[in-house]
Amino acid sequence: VVAIAASGAIAGSGNGCNFSGAAVLHGSVNVFDVTIKFNGGLCIFGTSTLTGVGFFDATTKTLYAVAPNASRTDGFLFLGNKP
Repeated sequence: VVAIAASGAIAGSGNGCNFSGAAVLHGSVNVFDVTIKFNGGLCIFGTSTLTGVGFFDATTKTLYAVAPNASRTDGFLFLGNKP
């Protein structure tokens, strides 16, 4: 489950992993700078903070986000639809 507030604040959880972060508009298009902080527990990235980019496709109401870990050996990919 992921929630993104109008302010860009991100909060989510799944499979014993909680995370928070922010999506900040990058220019005047539907592209965002994304930062996610994992809160330990069962999170594969422990307590790491990952930074990357996101894109919202207004036609399909789909959010795409991707960010590598610090060593660039792994990362996350998120795809979500707005109801």
